[in-house]
Amino acid sequence: MDGRAPLVTPGFLPLQQLVLDPGDELAAVDEPELGTDPAFLMAFVPLRSYQRLAKLDLSALTSSIVRNPGVMEQRVLVRPLFEDRYIVIDGMWHVAALRKLVEDTGEMGVDLPDDVQALAQACPVRMIAPDTDPAFVLSLLDAPRDSSDQWYLGQRDRLLRQLAQCGRHRSTYDVAVATGGSRAAMRKYHAYRALEQFLQQHPLLPADAARVFPFFHVAMARTVVRSWLDWDDHLCEFLDDEALEVFYRLLLPDVDLHGRPVRACITSIEEVVHLCDVLETPVARRALVERGATLAEAMRVVEDNSNDELMARVSEAIDSIRWDQQRFRNRF
Repeated sequence: MDGRAPLVTPGFLPLQQLVLDPGDELAAVDEPELGTDPAFLMAFVPLRSYQRLAKLDLSALTSSIVRNPGVMEQRVLVRPLFEDRYIVIDGMWHVAALRKLVEDTGEMGVDLPDDVQALAQACPVRMIAPDTDPAFVLSLLDAPRDSSDQWYLGQRDRLLRQLAQCGRHRSTYDVAVATGGSRAAMRKYHAYRALEQFLQQHPLLPADAARVFPFFHVAMARTVVRSWLDWDDHLCEFLDDEALEVFYRLLLPDVDLHGRPVRACITSIEEVVHLCDVLETPVARRALVERGATLAEAMRVVEDNSNDELMARVSEAIDSIRWDQQRFRNRF
C-alpha cells in the first residue's frame, strides 16, 4: 500500500448527518460567480430533495427496512461535504425511506422496533475519500432506480464529468483490495477506465457517456476485443492506437458525403457481439480495419463467409457420397 487513505471506509453515521442532493445542486456552493447564497443552498436543497423523494412510493422499501434492518448494509455510499456532513452519492432511496419511517412514525406516535431506531442513530455507510478515483466510485454505484429524470442522476453525472477531466488513479492493487478481489467488480472498474480514455479524446455529455458505458462493459468481458485493442491491466488503458481509432469510429455518429447524419455503428449490446464475430473472421476483420467498412458491412462479410463455408462443406459431402456410390456400386 502507498500509505494513503483506503478507497472505501465502512462506518456509521447519524441520519441527520446524511445530506440528500440527488441533483448535485450543492455544487453551486463552490461557484461564487453564480451569486448564490451558500447558507440558503445548504438549508434549502437537502430539505427539498428529501421532500421530492418522500413524495414517491417508498412503501416497499420502508416495509423491507422494518422487516430486515440489515438491508441498509452496503447500500449507502457517501463523500465528505464539510465538518460532520456527508453527501449521499448512492443509496438515496434507502436514506429517504429510513428518514420517512422515523418522521412518520414519530408523528403518528408509533414506536419503531429498536433495531430500526438504532439505524437512525448509526446508519451503516461506506465513506469515499475526497481524492478517490471517479472510475472506482462509479463502479460501486447501483443501477439507477429511475433514469428517466436526470435530476436523480446528478451525483452519477458529477462523477462522469470528473472522469473526463482528470486522472486521479490509485494502484490496481488498492482497487482489488477495495473490491474484495471480485472479478466482476474489477471488470466494471476497467470498463470505466476504458470509458475515461474514450472521453478524454471524445468529450460527451454525462447522459451520452452513460449510454455508451454498457458497450465498454461488455467489450471488457470479451477476450477478442481486449486483445485487438491491446488492453493493459496494469495501466488500465488500451495501447493500440490504430485499433482504438477504428473502435471509436464504431461508437460515434458520423455524417455522409451529403452532410446527412449517420447513426453510430454500435448502439446496442448485440452490436458489440457482432463486433466480436467480425474480429474472429479474418476476411471480415480486414474489411473493417483496412477498408473502413461499417459494422453492418463487415457482418455481411461474416455471413457470406459462413455461407461459403457451408456450401463448401455441403459440396464436399456430396462429392464424398458420390465417390462412395461409385466405389461400392459393383459390390451389391
